[in-house]
Amino acid sequence: MSSVQNSLESTRNNLEAADADLDQRLDEAETAIVEEAEARRTEDESVATRLEGLQDTSDKHDLRIGELQRVQQEGDALDAIMYEALNAETANRRASIRTEERVRIDGDSALAMRADSLEASVGDLDAALTTEQQARADEDSALASQIGELSAKVDALPQFASGFESGSDFDQWAVAGGSTLNAETDNVYVGLQSGLVTSADTSPNPWGTDNAVYVRIPAGATEAFEGFEIAISIAARQPDTNAAAEFAVAYSTDGAGNSGWQHFTPDSTWNVFEFTYTVPEGASGSRDILRIWGDTSGAGLGVIIDAVRVKRVAGEIQEITAALQQEQQARIDGDDALASDLQNMDARVGDVESGLTEEQQTRASADSAMASDIQDIDSRVGGVESGLTTEQQVRADKDEALASRASSLEARADDVEAGLASERQTRASADEALASDLSSMDARVGDTESSIIEEAEVRATEDEAQARTLEQVSLNNQQQSAAISALQRLQQEGEAIEAIQFESINVETASRRASISTEERVRTDEDSALAVRADQLKASVDDLDAAVAQEQQARSMATMRSPATSKLSRPNSARTSRASSRRPRQTSMPRRTGSMRCGRCVSTSMAG
Repeated sequence: MSSVQNSLESTRNNLEAADADLDQRLDEAETAIVEEAEARRTEDESVATRLEGLQDTSDKHDLRIGELQRVQQEGDALDAIMYEALNAETANRRASIRTEERVRIDGDSALAMRADSLEASVGDLDAALTTEQQARADEDSALASQIGELSAKVDALPQFASGFESGSDFDQWAVAGGSTLNAETDNVYVGLQSGLVTSADTSPNPWGTDNAVYVRIPAGATEAFEGFEIAISIAARQPDTNAAAEFAVAYSTDGAGNSGWQHFTPDSTWNVFEFTYTVPEGASGSRDILRIWGDTSGAGLGVIIDAVRVKRVAGEIQEITAALQQEQQARIDGDDALASDLQNMDARVGDVESGLTEEQQTRASADSAMASDIQDIDSRVGGVESGLTTEQQVRADKDEALASRASSLEARADDVEAGLASERQTRASADEALASDLSSMDARVGDTESSIIEEAEVRATEDEAQARTLEQVSLNNQQQSAAISALQRLQQEGEAIEAIQFESINVETASRRASISTEERVRTDEDSALAVRADQLKASVDDLDAAVAQEQQARSMATMRSPATSKLSRPNSARTSRASSRRPRQTSMPRRTGSMRCGRCVSTSMAG
């Protein structure tokens, strides 16, 4: 859990604790309007508390407004706290606002803090906003910070819901046979109106559209319910007059089956009745139907219905969440100043997730300054993941300046992975300058991997300069591997200048191997010049080896009088081994070295 999440969790816990204390005080008062005040003083402490509240509680709802104020002095510490809460709650809906404000002064510091929480929920849908603001100062430092979170969540089960509210919600219900449906606004479960259902039918069918009060389930929900167990719930109560002793509910498909009539007994208070039904496979040819038989006696009596809901019981319960978290901070401590901004965004639908985290920071002191920006983006769908991370930084002090940038890209699907990383940096000081660039690419499928690494660097000082590149390409699996490497380097130091190039190629299996390596080098200094080339070829199969090695060199020195000449040598030795039924015999060619002097030139050749 991040520092922002920890701080927000602590803020929420503090607000909930204060809310619980306020609720307890209001409950104990047992009156609609609460006003209490208390003051207490001792030799070294004083406390004054005031409680005010309004509340209205019934079996349908709970409404509360409360405010708790407290001032306290203990020694040289002074505290003032104010907590406010507004709460409204019914059977399936809730809304609240909670605010805590606090100021405190002690021997060497001062603190001002405010925390707010706004929450709303309807059924499985939740929304919340939490913020905390703080300002603190002491003899050596000052701090201002703000953190906040916005979140929304819903359990996205495929479902159908109706509350008989005026408009399209009420109008989607149809009436057939001896049934009636009328809006009911006096006895309401939730919302502004419910539905009064009556029936004079004595034995209606639990399918079809020729009887009862019914509604067609939307096509999307119908398809999602097919083959799954569903739960049907209905809130019901008897009307004040002409009340039915029993009503029934049925869920039917287009010819694939139905639940039959499920009978329930209402009373004069609201109750929620529920049953389950497994929708058969192949039932989504047309929209399913939910019907209500208002009076099973067929006497024309009725029942008040509200909060009709149909949802899947099991299966892929997709929780959808979205959240934004942010922390901002400004701090001065002695000769150091800091400003930072951290932001985190997340979204999730079932096992599909995506997120963005960004952190920016600037810092300055008496002899240095720094700024950085870090960003991380990632997404996931089941076992498939991808991510991008970038980091940028600039820094300067009295002696040095630095700028750098690093990034990485990754993608993974089960055992298939691919990645790309790069890093660039420049640095300058009073006597040195440096620039570097590093990048790597890799891919993996099961046990097979391949990669490319490229590195480049340049550096310069007052009397030295260097440039270097390195490239590596490789491939590996359980039985085989191959690699190509190439190094190039240029270097100048005083009067000396040197250039080196090295290349190697390698291929290897369990019992076979082949490789070629080549090194070339040229160098000049104050009184000489040198050129060297070395080659090596190797091959092996089981215990059979073959190799060719060669070195060529040309050197010229200022102390020699004749013009420079050179004679290239050819490879003059090789060793091979050949398999036979007899014990292998090694044969080595004689090693020969030679040299020729001609004026100022020396040419040598060696083989072995």
